[in-house]
Amino acid sequence: MKMASLPRHHGVITHDVYVTNLSVDANEDNIGRIFQRYGIYHSISLEKNYKRPNSLVATISFYEQREALCACSEMNGKLVEGRKIFVNMRRQDRSSDYVDHSMGDGRDSVMNNNVVGEGILLVTHCDGPCTFWAQLMSQEKTEELLRITEALLHMNINTCKSVQGPPHFDRVYAAVFSEDDMLYRCKVLSHHSMEKSLVQYIDYGNREVVSNSSIVELSPQWSMLPSHAAKYCLYGLTSACKDSDRERYAKGTSYLKSQTDGQYLQCQMYPQQDGITPVKVNINGVDLNAEVLCQGFVIETVPAKTAPSALPAPPPPRGNGAKGGPPYGDGGSGGPPRGDGAKGGPPYGDGARGIPSYGDGGRGGPPYGDGARGGLPYGDGARGGPPQGDGRIGPLRVDSGRGGPPHGARGEPSHGDGARGGPMVLSHTEQQQQHIFPSHPSQALSCPSDKDSTDSVVPVERDPRFDASSSVKIKELESTLTAVTAERDAALLELSRVKGKGKVLQLEVDSLTVKLAETNISHKMKNLVEGIKRVKLFRSQFPTDDHTDDLIEMAIGLITDHKNKITVTDSTMITMVKEVEAQYRACQAVIKDCKHKEELPGLVSQRDESRVELHRKLTAFLENTSKLPLQEREEELMNILSKLQATYGDFLREKLSKLPGFTRAVEVYRDWRAKKKATVSDMRTATNTCHNSVSSAFQMLQQQLELDSSSSSECPSGLVNLDTLLSRLEHRIAEEIKVSDWEHSPDATVVSTILQTLLAAVEEEKKDIAKLREMKSYYSKLLYDIEPWLLNKPSVEELTRVRKMIKALKSRLRHKIADLHDLEDSDESQGDELPTLHKQLAELRQQLHQASTEEQEELAILADLSKNSFPELNLEYPEFGIKNYVDYDGLVLLGCDTTHFDMVAVKDSATVFKTTFSGRDAVLREYIVGSHGGGSQKEFLKKAKDYKALGSGRLVPLEAIFFQKNGCQCFARTPYYKLNAGGLSAKGEASTEAFYKLLYGTLEGLCVLHGAGLVHGALHPENVFIGEDGYGVLDFNWSLTPEQRAGTVKTFSNGLKFCPPEMKPGDPPTMQGDLYCFGLLILWLHFPEVNMSAVDSDGVQYIPAYGVTPTLKLVLEAVLQRNPAQRATAERLLQSDFFTETPLVNSEEFEPETLQLRPRGLSPSPTSQGKGILKNGTAKLQRPEVVETKMWKSDIDVTAIPLPIESDSQESFTEQMDTEQISFKSVDIKTEENRAADGSNVTPTGDLDIFPTKIAHRN
Repeated sequence: MKMASLPRHHGVITHDVYVTNLSVDANEDNIGRIFQRYGIYHSISLEKNYKRPNSLVATISFYEQREALCACSEMNGKLVEGRKIFVNMRRQDRSSDYVDHSMGDGRDSVMNNNVVGEGILLVTHCDGPCTFWAQLMSQEKTEELLRITEALLHMNINTCKSVQGPPHFDRVYAAVFSEDDMLYRCKVLSHHSMEKSLVQYIDYGNREVVSNSSIVELSPQWSMLPSHAAKYCLYGLTSACKDSDRERYAKGTSYLKSQTDGQYLQCQMYPQQDGITPVKVNINGVDLNAEVLCQGFVIETVPAKTAPSALPAPPPPRGNGAKGGPPYGDGGSGGPPRGDGAKGGPPYGDGARGIPSYGDGGRGGPPYGDGARGGLPYGDGARGGPPQGDGRIGPLRVDSGRGGPPHGARGEPSHGDGARGGPMVLSHTEQQQQHIFPSHPSQALSCPSDKDSTDSVVPVERDPRFDASSSVKIKELESTLTAVTAERDAALLELSRVKGKGKVLQLEVDSLTVKLAETNISHKMKNLVEGIKRVKLFRSQFPTDDHTDDLIEMAIGLITDHKNKITVTDSTMITMVKEVEAQYRACQAVIKDCKHKEELPGLVSQRDESRVELHRKLTAFLENTSKLPLQEREEELMNILSKLQATYGDFLREKLSKLPGFTRAVEVYRDWRAKKKATVSDMRTATNTCHNSVSSAFQMLQQQLELDSSSSSECPSGLVNLDTLLSRLEHRIAEEIKVSDWEHSPDATVVSTILQTLLAAVEEEKKDIAKLREMKSYYSKLLYDIEPWLLNKPSVEELTRVRKMIKALKSRLRHKIADLHDLEDSDESQGDELPTLHKQLAELRQQLHQASTEEQEELAILADLSKNSFPELNLEYPEFGIKNYVDYDGLVLLGCDTTHFDMVAVKDSATVFKTTFSGRDAVLREYIVGSHGGGSQKEFLKKAKDYKALGSGRLVPLEAIFFQKNGCQCFARTPYYKLNAGGLSAKGEASTEAFYKLLYGTLEGLCVLHGAGLVHGALHPENVFIGEDGYGVLDFNWSLTPEQRAGTVKTFSNGLKFCPPEMKPGDPPTMQGDLYCFGLLILWLHFPEVNMSAVDSDGVQYIPAYGVTPTLKLVLEAVLQRNPAQRATAERLLQSDFFTETPLVNSEEFEPETLQLRPRGLSPSPTSQGKGILKNGTAKLQRPEVVETKMWKSDIDVTAIPLPIESDSQESFTEQMDTEQISFKSVDIKTEENRAADGSNVTPTGDLDIFPTKIAHRN
């Protein structure tokens, strides 16, 4: 039978469900929410119902027929928006349930005739108990699938062209599968939203909803290839789960998957139906169809009912022609083909429209093997057709189906082979008619030849005995048919009645089971325990007895306790203290703004009086505050707050738009409480009575269960009624819960209002307590500051003495310098005078440095007093420079000169000098203010002050600045560092710990600069020094603009150029550029003697494939990115594994190793495994102690920048550094010259095999 075609939407087969009698207010969204639980649907459409004008009709297109059938079964007749809806399948979908009767009926001879081929299948996806997707195994298809897979593996989702807009339904794409993040070919089935689509992977059959961004275009080379997965079903079987039993359906699917997983299926294939190929499967000699059928997840298919047809006509002649001509092979419009007949032609294999055929009957034709819809089959008559053995023609004894009485049914053996019959045995009469209806087309030797006319039918002579007895036989068969039909109808009616009665009994059994469970003692006790638990909660929330604390009333009493209540707003003493303090501050401000020294005495006298009054008020305030029980009061508030939250948590979570005043909320609550108390009290009294009765009964039961001989053997009367007592208590508890559960009643708002009002009052008082503590601490410090100066004035005698000493030392120093110049200009023999004079000069400078340090200490004291207590000091002693000290935080030294230092120019620099200060080495840097973009002296000092304010131990500190007399020449004093990064690497004796400390300190310095919004712009080894603790100290030229700092690009001997690839001449430097240079610094430290000039086409530095630990490589990949926006920040790098879990070397000396280069793409040789950059041990480095560093929060959103160092498998990268050792003392690299000398292949400089791969995260 030819199946009706299914509806298609853009090439997608769907199964339509019609929903009628919908309300006119229905829309697609509402209908979709109702039917989406049955499965994924393609679309929903609505249209008017012209038969019923006040209703709508909806068409829902499901992808799976099972889901559509389930929706019809469950939703048909349900009420939706007050209307009874009718849900049915579309006609062509329902017709698809028909399956050829020959499928699964056991007649192998017929089935074998329908086999279209054999093959080996590999199952890729199971989507039902008897349906699956599989790949047909062949060498050609396997090779093609491997080529597709390999091509998809080499595709990168980031580089592929993503689809623009919604993907098309008729195109083949590649999508990322969610389980392994790999690309597979797919087709789009539907659009779930603007961002997501349902796809089916065409080479495997499974489906999933994916994001449109994960769908990419495929080249025609791969998109034009056919799919490798096809859908198959087990021949003659269909799912037994047509209802909502999804669990059973899933179990059936799982069973089929377990049987076919990893197995090669030997299959016999039958003609496709709706794109699905039925197969009979054999796995290692086991019939899979039979195995699945035995499990009960599937059933055998049954043909659809048809109406009986008229008597068959005689067989046609065999010929070949059109419009009635009987062709031997295939008939067209009226031609009777031998294999299949179509609408008018009597085929040999299939009968059409009443003409007998030799094979299978369709639409009225009596097939030789099976009769359908009126045809006369030789083997089996189906649904109305008179089969051989069932009247109208002759006594042919073959089985019949639904229309003829089968021989073999109801006790009579059948001579045929069909449904409900026995093996076919031909009688003498039947054997004589074999030439009329042969059992196989090859036996039809008595048919007319091909040259007979096609427009006429030659009658076949029949046996006279057959014609004489046909009338009697027909009547006998008709009477038998009537009796059997009546008997069948009665049996069906009885079966239906029994089934209905069985359903009623099952419902009764279920009801009794529930009742039995409810009456079970354990069930009752469980319900009682849960009910009593809720009753306890309600009673604790709203107690009615005198011995239970009412938390709400306790909180109200605590808040309204004005005697112990802590408040700040209404405190008179606090107001008075604030007024006196404001008056004192105003006096100080007037003195600070005073410009005339003669006005100071009157202002100072007024200020001193105000200070005394402030001292008196502060003393009184602190005495009274110390008497307040702040700690005890705060503990009470915290205690009641925690109890309220634990007891009334659900009420507190209710959102209220506005809270009333505290007094009003208390009044409303107490009125409501008084009304509810009487009802609740009576209910609780009744519950207590029942509870006491049950408790007494259980006590008696316990006594009776004791094994003591003194126990009474008689059962007390209370135990007899225990079941009644339990039921009564359960009822009372339920009633009390119903009355007391105010959380789920309209009264919940009243309770929530009072509780949230109480919490707000408690929180407000807690804030007052915290504020009072802050005021107490602030005023205590203020009292401490002003108390020493109530009767005293600051003294400047010590500062005056120091300044006199400095003046004398400067005079002596000038004379000694003059003597030195005279002695150097003299032509006389100097003898020991010159060394003696140098020694005296050194001693004088040392004394002068010490005196200068003492002067700065005294100035610091006076500056602090000037800011806090005595602003008049600036006007009284202008010669001390107190205002200058305050303005620049003691950075600028007055009266200092270069003659106070023994300066030696640093090599290769005319502006940097080495000197000593107070016995330690220092550096003086010369600046010319007003040139090189430095701006005015004021701007210069502002930059210096801002840099000093950073206060980081990882930046070279700025100690002091002094100007020469001309005002343009300036010198800045900084500490002297003996070694920088270049010197550390040049020594070749550094340990892994030293490198780690150097990098860690440098990175911390970058964090401080970037946090303050500053860009270094010139990070390279010469600007990184080694501090006394071994950590890196970053040198920063704060006097220059960013463009000036980045103006000079440093290139070192190993070819590393410290400049980010995106930076062009004249461009301002960026923070991302600093991080790129930090990555270059890492490479320079690890490979100082290796040619590192190799870069890619964009100028990005390659990362070596060896000699770098995995954790350090991740750091390099995070900063050596082509795109600056993808580089990690300094703050994020400090959180990486390399800077948090870094192994250190032992103190032992390391031995130099040879650096081994390897070809691109090859793994390290076994001999190089276990060796690292340096020979090191496994000691762990602890995080450095905290340095006094001000960390500014960076303006950059570090979370928005992808950091490759965060990996799902970080454990694999936390290897010890001693697994990859290598030395810097000797490097065995062949240059072009020595390669050419020994005859080996020459590798161009700048493209060594040391760089086999580019960075993976540069897209």
